[in-house]
Amino acid sequence: GVYGTIGVNETGYNHDVQISPNPADNFFRIDSKIKFTDFSICDVSGRKILFGKINGNNIEINELKPGIYFVQLSSGGKTIIKKLIKK
Repeated sequence: GVYGTIGVNETGYNHDVQISPNPADNFFRIDSKIKFTDFSICDVSGRKILFGKINGNNIEINELKPGIYFVQLSSGGKTIIKKLIKK
């Protein structure tokens, strides 16, 4: 009942957000109806590499080495995590 509904909403929320291009070169773009205010990027071991305020929809990732990262986007009390591949 109730739990199922909550699960569906959370999943839907995460799917409303896309980051592209992915794999990315120098930057990626956030495509979302939600206006995120902050971002952080962690490597696979959970170390925070990059973080800051989101200005517009593009986030520059020149300094990242090629590999797999997790991008955390937050706005108010909501947070989503997306996997990002850096070329």
